[in-house]
Amino acid sequence: MDLYLLYKVVPKLLDFLYKLSNWYIRLNSKRLKGEEGPESQLVAMNILFEVIMNTCITMAPYVPFLTEFMYQQMKKCIDEDIHAYSEDSIHFLLWPKYDEKLMSN
Repeated sequence: MDLYLLYKVVPKLLDFLYKLSNWYIRLNSKRLKGEEGPESQLVAMNILFEVIMNTCITMAPYVPFLTEFMYQQMKKCIDEDIHAYSEDSIHFLLWPKYDEKLMSN
């Protein structure tokens, strides 16, 4: 518990959420509203869902109650057949995998 330095994590988390809302959502607002067609909207919404879900999973050790609440609400939006998010609690989910090929320089 000596290394539980939440004050080092929170600023980085807030910076990420700020960038997500000010860049991804603003730049893709037409896609998210469906103005560029239903297929484009579905892709944009799925990407946003995955980003928020993976953020919740990685935040779960630091803010367990908030992320559990968010997970339970988000889980209602998906089919029960999707195995990746079929656990009863966010704390039973596997940590997201890092794919270096998806990173840009």
